Amino acid sequence: MPDKATWLQEVRRILKPGGTFVCATWCHRETKGARPLDSAEIRHLGRICKNYALPAWVPLSTYTKVCSDTGLRVEATADWTASILPFWPAVIRSALRPAVLLQLLFFTSWATIKGAITAVLMMQGFEMDLLVFGAFCATKQAESASCSAASGLPTSGSTPLFKPSNSHGNEAMDSAAIYLYGHTPTTSFLSALYRFSYPHTWVGTILSVSVVSYIGFREASLGITDEMSSNALQAYAVALGSALCVNLYIVGINQIFDVEIDKVNKPYLPIASGEWSVEFAAQLSVGLLGVGIGIGFMYGTPALQYTLVASAALGTAYSTDLPLLRWKKYPLLASGCILSVRAVIVQVGFFSHMQQALPEPVRVEWGDCDAMTFSIVFILTFSIVIAFFKDLPDVPGDVAGGVNTLAVRLGAPLIFTGCVTALCLDYAGAVLFSAFHGSWAGAAAHLLAVAILASKAPEVDLDSEASIKRFYMLIWKLFYAEYLIMLLL
Repeated sequence: MPDKATWLQEVRRILKPGGTFVCATWCHRETKGARPLDSAEIRHLGRICKNYALPAWVPLSTYTKVCSDTGLRVEATADWTASILPFWPAVIRSALRPAVLLQLLFFTSWATIKGAITAVLMMQGFEMDLLVFGAFCATKQAESASCSAASGLPTSGSTPLFKPSNSHGNEAMDSAAIYLYGHTPTTSFLSALYRFSYPHTWVGTILSVSVVSYIGFREASLGITDEMSSNALQAYAVALGSALCVNLYIVGINQIFDVEIDKVNKPYLPIASGEWSVEFAAQLSVGLLGVGIGIGFMYGTPALQYTLVASAALGTAYSTDLPLLRWKKYPLLASGCILSVRAVIVQVGFFSHMQQALPEPVRVEWGDCDAMTFSIVFILTFSIVIAFFKDLPDVPGDVAGGVNTLAVRLGAPLIFTGCVTALCLDYAGAVLFSAFHGSWAGAAAHLLAVAILASKAPEVDLDSEASIKRFYMLIWKLFYAEYLIMLLL
């Protein structure tokens, strides 16, 4: 309701004499007698309004004043903020369910995805004491009985209008346990584990291991027997299981040392939200590393063992806040970690693992496979873009945590333009490579991918965290798609 006066006049018109009107609504904090909204708060409210198509925000006192101006008598006001805080984490949890997330990523409009991301902005607004969930009660006639007794609403300044059911205990109001509100421990753990795993990274791991392993098998397919096929399938299962465990360790160690940063940038993560302690997350991460390395050394080839150890070592160096480590603070070292793992170690390691699982007569060196050579060069450029672009949505938290990323140093516009340009050039080379090798389907697929990228880039609002994150996830989708396109080469 953008016109509060017209709306409340209509409310007064339809109320019978002595009738009661109760309203609960989002507001911003009071500014009368307090500091005015600063530029950051105004910008935060503007982002929410834009994404949710809301009118301008007003404080609760504006509603009470307009009520009085239209002849309604305000009987009570209250702040329900503490009681509704569990709602927004629940929204985020629901969006992170596997089935819902897949639907959001692949089958939902951008408007719906934007709305889901805005839930994080709402939660941040409440956490920074900018947003208020206010309630007020008014009657049509001044002489009517107080609506407090009729509606059960206490007067302003008394106890909250609503209290959570005791069946949930008081932990719902504890910020360290707010994400557990209304959930059984089993459901909460699974939800937290899903968020802890960074779904977009393990999807990439599944695709990369699967496609690179298949290409390794395909290149050596001459003279393959049923027994060799069985060995190859076993080698693939070992590679995938161990790689997923190491991937979970890498994202886990990153969250363990990024708690303060994640409280700003990713408050829905289980450590930042307080669902998990740092100690529990560390035990889980180290345990997963042990399982992954154990599988690799018990059942894997030397190539797989080197791949797992190198990936875990670089992931540790990237995140761990110890002397000579914490490489994410240094743009060159940070990008080097990501490039080494995504572009070289994964490609060469899993290809060589599949080759070593086959008899020597049918093996092929990765350097003799054109598809692998192209993949390394193409993914190298893509990984550079991901390494630089991933920091754009996290600038506020990085500044607060003292992490001087390239995005902090150079600014969002320059990083964004450079990343988009690099991807377009990468796709141009991919089109030429595909055409030169007679894969017109591959050339067409790369043309389609770069067309999607070029059409979405101008729509990005660099002042909107949600807009940047949306484009970042598009880059990840194109990254996933490239592994499927590789099957056409």
